[in-house]
Amino acid sequence: MVQVFIQKKKFSKEQLINKLKLLKKNNQNLKIYIKGDKKLNYGKVMDLMNLINRSGFKKVALVTKLK
Repeated sequence: MVQVFIQKKKFSKEQLINKLKLLKKNNQNLKIYIKGDKKLNYGKVMDLMNLINRSGFKKVALVTKLK
């Protein structure tokens, strides 16, 4: 799994799942935005999105930087 940060704090896979479930419990309408390095493998992004979906989030968006 790739390195995952929430507000500059690094999370392991297990920590991430727990944090996302807690966030979802506190705000049912919360949206997740993913920002990653352009060199990151697409499959890794999909793995992360799958993990986020399994944590209860259905609103997930990818953030891009326009040139």
